Amino acid sequence: MVLVGRNAIIGLILLRSHVKVAAMDLFLKISYAIICLFIVWRIYLVIKRNPEIMSRENLSRSFFSMAVLALILIGAVAMMVMLLRA
Repeated sequence: MVLVGRNAIIGLILLRSHVKVAAMDLFLKISYAIICLFIVWRIYLVIKRNPEIMSRENLSRSFFSMAVLALILIGAVAMMVMLLRA
């Protein structure tokens, strides 16, 4: 009988902690959604105030810069791997 009582108490404690975790999980999801909406709203306002940010020329220049940086990063990682193998 004592084990059944302990198991019942442990089961209730675990159930309460699971409910707390579920509530915290819901709170985090709502918080993340609000933060994402705020970020999207800020990006919209910046683009609305300064539409030439999204011009074809600026985007092509940005993509070229990102490609060069990506190649430099790939080269640096390759060099590190080769140095670690030696």
